[in-house]
Amino acid sequence: MVILDTSSIVNFVTPYGSKVFPIDYTNMPEIIDGIVNTIESIVLYDEIYVDSHSINRNKIKYPIIDNFVNFFSINLINNYIEVDIYDHIIPMLGSIISTPKSKDLFRTHINRWMTDEIGVREVYPSTSWGEVEKLLPDTVIDISKILKTKLEIDPESTGAACIVLLRTFYYFSLQHLLKCDLILHPMKANYIESDPGSFETSIIDIFDKEVRAKFYDRKNKWLNTKDASFKIPMLAYHIIKQSQSWDDMILKIKELRDSKEAVKFRKGIRSLKRAFQSNDNLSMDQLFSPLNEAAEIWSQNIAHGLKTRTVNITLPIINISTDFSIREPRIFSDSGQQVLLFIHKLLRYS
Repeated sequence: MVILDTSSIVNFVTPYGSKVFPIDYTNMPEIIDGIVNTIESIVLYDEIYVDSHSINRNKIKYPIIDNFVNFFSINLINNYIEVDIYDHIIPMLGSIISTPKSKDLFRTHINRWMTDEIGVREVYPSTSWGEVEKLLPDTVIDISKILKTKLEIDPESTGAACIVLLRTFYYFSLQHLLKCDLILHPMKANYIESDPGSFETSIIDIFDKEVRAKFYDRKNKWLNTKDASFKIPMLAYHIIKQSQSWDDMILKIKELRDSKEAVKFRKGIRSLKRAFQSNDNLSMDQLFSPLNEAAEIWSQNIAHGLKTRTVNITLPIINISTDFSIREPRIFSDSGQQVLLFIHKLLRYS
């Protein structure tokens, strides 16, 4: 179960319908962040939840959102009043921390997806914190003022920081209420100590960095190319590469989500979570061991570590029998196999 923030979905649907596909991701990094988050949430989780308040106020501006939510059976969180969720933020303000990324946030201009999500009118990109604060509901203004005091923020600082911080705490408040995983736009969560990241995305990221990046190093070396596709995360690139249009991309996401490899991956992760929650170190290590081995082997050769299984197929009408060889990942353990089957599929085509 995971909560996906509305800004990720807004970024995902913003270019929808464009005749240009794919978009120039190098010039629109925030769009790819939204696409990555949305794809990962849908494919890697059985249950996806979104904030009904920010989703509903964007349905008129982005009509495709309603179809998108229904198509993937995404659940709307609508049993909490928005103001009450903001009220839950105040006890969390003690966990604000400063990180190197915080400086980037205070240099950021306001983007449309920020105002779309928090529900204020569009403003100039350079609008200050103080001016943005005036547009907020009274309850949210109070929280904004607490943030300013605690962080010693100049009211003339960028309004982007005001919006992003408020929405970051809003989603952590929701996560606390629902007790589930959370996937946020990367610009969020610069000031809060959160729970550990999701197992699903963490495992995919490790293979992305330790295996896929090394393959592209070999490819660029031996073919004298400058392919930088690995900069787009593996799962999202797998979808984008196979898609011909925005409509097609949504179908490809659904197809991958329903694939036997993705279903088994989610089952394997559920086993890992049960082991983690019960502090069953033996069961956890039975999964870690094959993951470590596969990462080490595949970092040198993606095809290595596959074994051949021969199956006999008989065609009864003409009574002919023949053998076929099927290549598949070695079976380490039930959970390990379930996770690695999916990861290898991504590595092969991304």
